[in-house]
Amino acid sequence: MPAGNLGQHLTVLENAGLAHIEKGYDGKRPRTWISLTPAGESALRQEIAHLRQLIEQIDQAAAEGHAPPVK
Repeated sequence: MPAGNLGQHLTVLENAGLAHIEKGYDGKRPRTWISLTPAGESALRQEIAHLRQLIEQIDQAAAEGHAPPVK
């Protein structure tokens, strides 16, 4: 992902209150530190739970012969 796109994605997350972005320097090198806010942590946990549920549904359908197994 190009750095410009990453910066835009991070700005969207920050504006939504999901991430905190801090810019500074490590010696003479510019650095960006990113951390999740409590709302960001909650949203990430929910996303992971939904992905796990989707994986379980796909695995169950494959086991029942309704869908090809995911490789």
